[in-house]
Amino acid sequence: MGYVFKNYGYAFSVERAVQKIIQAQARGYGTIRAKRIRLKYFVRFVQVEGITDLEKVKFSDLQHFAQQIQQLMQENDWSPAYAQNIISDANRLLGFVRKQRAFRLSPSTYTGKRPWTRTAPPTGMELVGVLSCVEEMRNRGLQRCALIVLMARIFGMRLRETVLADIPRLYREAMRQGTINVQEGTKGGRKVERKIIIDAYGLEILNEAKDLCKATNSHCLIPPDQNYIMFIRREVARARTILKDHGIKGYHDLRSSYACERYQSITLAAAPVFAGGRGVSRNLDTAAREVISKELGHNRTEVLNAYIGARRPTEYQRQQELKERKMERREMQDLRAPITASSLAFLLARYFRGSKKERAVHVKRVCALVLPYCQAAHIQYLHQITLQAVEQMVHAHRLGRQLSEKTQKDYLFSMLRLVHALGHPEWEQELRNFCSLPKSTVAGRRLNINRRQSRG
Repeated sequence: MGYVFKNYGYAFSVERAVQKIIQAQARGYGTIRAKRIRLKYFVRFVQVEGITDLEKVKFSDLQHFAQQIQQLMQENDWSPAYAQNIISDANRLLGFVRKQRAFRLSPSTYTGKRPWTRTAPPTGMELVGVLSCVEEMRNRGLQRCALIVLMARIFGMRLRETVLADIPRLYREAMRQGTINVQEGTKGGRKVERKIIIDAYGLEILNEAKDLCKATNSHCLIPPDQNYIMFIRREVARARTILKDHGIKGYHDLRSSYACERYQSITLAAAPVFAGGRGVSRNLDTAAREVISKELGHNRTEVLNAYIGARRPTEYQRQQELKERKMERREMQDLRAPITASSLAFLLARYFRGSKKERAVHVKRVCALVLPYCQAAHIQYLHQITLQAVEQMVHAHRLGRQLSEKTQKDYLFSMLRLVHALGHPEWEQELRNFCSLPKSTVAGRRLNINRRQSRG
């Protein structure tokens, strides 16, 4: 067969050419399937326009296609994300065959901005409804799919991870350590340590899955007479209809339900998607997101917005945080705040001008001198720091580390800044005399004290 002089040499028909281009672009079965479904709209548009060769597609045709998708989005109530994916796939298709990255449209121009934050609670939060769905799957002979649903809901695993998981290994890890490490079927083949805590009910699920695998002499939930694609197309596809009949949107919503449940167990507060915003402190919210993101296999806290909702606080929490900030500022004014790295940084930032980089260096030096000494001497609050304590801090730091004369001066200048911030500028000369550093030796160096804010 000779060279095909149409559709950039892929095939004579546009439809067949698009299928070959998709296979050349993507490798995963799920990606290829999703692209085929979405690019059907582009193929249908090209055929209606009477274009029989992809080489003849102009930029105006691509704009017309985007306008048509915009109209379909409004008529069929599509989400902006789905409409953007359709336009984006058309962009990538034409850019791949034309070798021109500039031949593309901005999908958000036609579909609006894509929401990355979950605003509706995930389906499958009620465990009773999930168990009734599992029972119906078992009655219909879909025992493997019932286990997939339970593993997705209880362990927060993806569909591919539940299907390809090494069940005997997971059972052994759960028995020995009380946790499992998900490694098979991960997104993009990521090989990172991903520990998930297993309780007694989770152990029962793994035991049932192990017995099922042992009966078929297999290590995963795929039947011996099928491969992954066949299993997804047959049993898993039939189980989707049962999920939807029970009000569960899909397998991935079970994963979101797991994330919301874990957030509540860690913070003892409802997930933001249920409460209308963050109902706990920002530090506790961040800590919970870090734990959950590792368990879900993302290791990025910003991804959790799509699972549990945004970081934005509720109105009540916002008022509480404002009160706490005012209280902290009032304590800092009276020097009644505890001695921490943040309180020392607040002092230096409030009473000294200069660049942020320079201020960060001084904060690091002051913390290195003050925090260890105050912890050993049981000094808890800023107002308890005395001149003798400052002199002992400098002396102990000199003995503990072999520093050059220049470095010792730098640490002393940082402590002088702290002395002024504490409201005792008269300590400066005494501290200089203690360190044998007269003022005349400091040629042209300034403390950069903000005189308007200085307590002296």
